[in-house]
Amino acid sequence: GDFWQDEPWERWFCMACAHCSNVFDENCDVVNYCQENMMLALTECRPNQWTNAARFSMLPGNNQFNLEGDQLKVANSNLCLSLVSARKLILETCNASKIEQRFTGFRSVGEGAMEIAPAKVAKKDGVVIERCLTQHHHPRPGERIYSEISKLARVAD
Repeated sequence: GDFWQDEPWERWFCMACAHCSNVFDENCDVVNYCQENMMLALTECRPNQWTNAARFSMLPGNNQFNLEGDQLKVANSNLCLSLVSARKLILETCNASKIEQRFTGFRSVGEGAMEIAPAKVAKKDGVVIERCLTQHHHPRPGERIYSEISKLARVAD
């Protein structure tokens, strides 16, 4: 949960499947189902009351493909989160051999905050650019989840 900008109540946000018109669309239409090529956006939720939220499971990576990271799979489906450009994340059919479907930074309960990052390393002029999954500055329902340069995302934390 989060107490945002001195609100006297705690707010909770979860990820949900959404229709977004493009990768820069900040306001998406959250739906209560998931399909291939959908993006993810925030929805309000409460613990154990996940009305529109998508349920996810982590598929631990294995050494079969010699790739770092784990997959984030939508429950009761064969859809996994996939990085399709520097910023854009969509749901695609799970494929353990795709580095674009591998993410790092998962933590167990009690191990602190998670910073989920694409396992696919981005470089500019040979320098690694750390990226992580985030939403735009103010959390609100319908805000798209995307991959951002980590130091920029942390400034808004």
